[in-house]
Amino acid sequence: MIAKLLTSKALPWVAGAVLALVLAMAAALLYLNSQNDRLSEKVGNLQQQNEQLTETARRLSEDYQALQLEVERRDELVTRTLQEKQAIEGNARETINELRRALEGDTCAIRPHPGAVADSLRHNAGDRVQD
Repeated sequence: MIAKLLTSKALPWVAGAVLALVLAMAAALLYLNSQNDRLSEKVGNLQQQNEQLTETARRLSEDYQALQLEVERRDELVTRTLQEKQAIEGNARETINELRRALEGDTCAIRPHPGAVADSLRHNAGDRVQD
């Protein structure tokens, strides 16, 4: 049957079909090989980007940790400063009250004074505790 096929008129058609199939497979292999090379290059680029982004994320994480520690340190400092300010203001009020009690009966302290004196005292008081 093969000998008959080889000598028949179908031989050029069969040979042409086999040749076309071989050429199509060769073209497909070349195309797939070029696609594989392109994709391999793309994977390499993506891996490099991934490494860079990982390094950036690591540095940002370190910066965040440092900033978080700084914020905590400053919060503690603000809290301590507010407590100290409240203590100082409390002491100042207590001193003012003691002075008022001490001067309660003093005739000089009871006498009214000119407005310019009061304005001058207020102006020089600055950021001090006032009652």
